[in-house]
Amino acid sequence: MLIVSRAVRTLLKKHSWQNPSQYSFGLLLGIRETLFAALPVGHVPHWDALDIDFLDSEIWPRAFRLAAQTHLSLVGTYATFPESDDGENPSPWRSPGIYIEHQMVCCSACSHTAYFKNQQRLTVGSSVILSSGPSLLPSLNQKRILKDWNRLLGRKSYKDQFQSSTHI
Repeated sequence: MLIVSRAVRTLLKKHSWQNPSQYSFGLLLGIRETLFAALPVGHVPHWDALDIDFLDSEIWPRAFRLAAQTHLSLVGTYATFPESDDGENPSPWRSPGIYIEHQMVCCSACSHTAYFKNQQRLTVGSSVILSSGPSLLPSLNQKRILKDWNRLLGRKSYKDQFQSSTHI
């Protein structure tokens, strides 16, 4: 059973709407099958522009460091797709564990989110529980985690694109 905090869903949607015509992607922090926080990484105009080697050398080590600081684990990834995407362009960002895919349409109400675990789609209600409370654990604060994440990436906000290792 996958449990997804409201903070994760909210940040994922905010990240996608910051760059509505681009593909956004990020990481998920949690414990086993419970997602507590989302870490926005960046956005690209198309998936071909995503530099996986750069992400492996720059992003993943920082994410593991933040996960250790918050006593969480890096449990998955997420990707968002613009309305214009026809589904023919799958994300190379998909992780083998938990993966969330958000397709933007005309508005937030019309957009939809799909949840996957080990490449199998999960059904909300039977395999996925969407938490309605502000936080699953009072000691974990998405805003504080996001602030620490942005500091690790050398940017002021997740709205800023992380470009290079010059910010270390």
